[in-house]
Amino acid sequence: MMPREAKSGSGWTATRGAFRSGDEVLLRSDVPLRAGEYPCWVLDVGSMQVRLSTPMHEGRMVLVPVGAPVEVETSAHARFRSRVVDRVTGPGRCLVVERPVPISGGAGRTSPLIVVASGKGGVGKTCIAVNLAVGLASAGRQVLLMDLDLGAGNVDVLLGVGGTADLGRVVRGERRLRDVLAEPMPGLRALLAGSGLPEVVDMTALEYEWLSAELQELGGEADVMIVDVSSGVGARVTSSLAAASQSVVVTTPEPHAITDAYALLKLYRERHGTRSFELVVNMVEELAEGERVAGKMRFAAERFLAMDLRLAGIVPWDAAMRAAVRRQTPLAVWRPSSPAGRALRLLGETLLEGGAFIPPRRRWTERLLALLPGVR
Repeated sequence: MMPREAKSGSGWTATRGAFRSGDEVLLRSDVPLRAGEYPCWVLDVGSMQVRLSTPMHEGRMVLVPVGAPVEVETSAHARFRSRVVDRVTGPGRCLVVERPVPISGGAGRTSPLIVVASGKGGVGKTCIAVNLAVGLASAGRQVLLMDLDLGAGNVDVLLGVGGTADLGRVVRGERRLRDVLAEPMPGLRALLAGSGLPEVVDMTALEYEWLSAELQELGGEADVMIVDVSSGVGARVTSSLAAASQSVVVTTPEPHAITDAYALLKLYRERHGTRSFELVVNMVEELAEGERVAGKMRFAAERFLAMDLRLAGIVPWDAAMRAAVRRQTPLAVWRPSSPAGRALRLLGETLLEGGAFIPPRRRWTERLLALLPGVR
């Protein structure tokens, strides 16, 4: 056991719960040159902050910088996330952190979380995520759109609202996440990752976990959350898919896009086990082409990965989509009745209702049957 430092005379009172004055905890940091696990004592617990004894290593103080995200583990092995807000020097030296919040793995989330991913770039993943969010907001939903293509995101470009947020300041601990959300239209709030921000590109695991936890808290204020993650098969991509209530994989009919989409499913299986995925086939020349791609991918996923891959939507190639991108205006706003616009609206309905995609040529039969007595 480490020597106990004197309690500060701040007048704060200890509160019930996981943290009490005098408890020993383990502080984890992954800040460069300060990374490690350090035993600390809880000095005081307040409504907004907790004071910990200054972390030590081999007889020297570990100066974890203000703004750095940290993890705190109690003697009962309960884990909490927090952030350093102050370092007090002098006789009463201590480390002040925000009131730790339990790392719950998303148990408190109530609104649907839709994560949109792809095995490679260039398949229209971000266009689908943006237009899905805009379409749902236009229909009266409260939507939180999150660009987690960290360091290379372009949701801001597609929305035409570039430069309205600075995620780098959030990562550095200078701003809270809700302070930098853009509101491009009624019902839609967006976290814009931007591109070329070194703080965002080089985020540590704890900083990424802190950001994810703040997003989770904001998600409780939305009807649906939509996340656009990076293309590819990185660990952050598969971890985001694992946290989703609905995981969407986007591909095109091109062989290399199909191969990369399957690779994403395979790596997810190796890292996280099995789950159901939603498939969107984008930029198809005709409906039958999309159905063929979906059929082949579903067969491979079931046979070789033991995974359920459901067809959520088929989006046709549409010149209006390209024009909308050049105009920096979402297709769901500019040309909602275009072929791709209608397909994206149907995709949103399918995902939120949890039903199966019904190709347009078959939907007339379904509607007719629904009108007949006794048919449901």
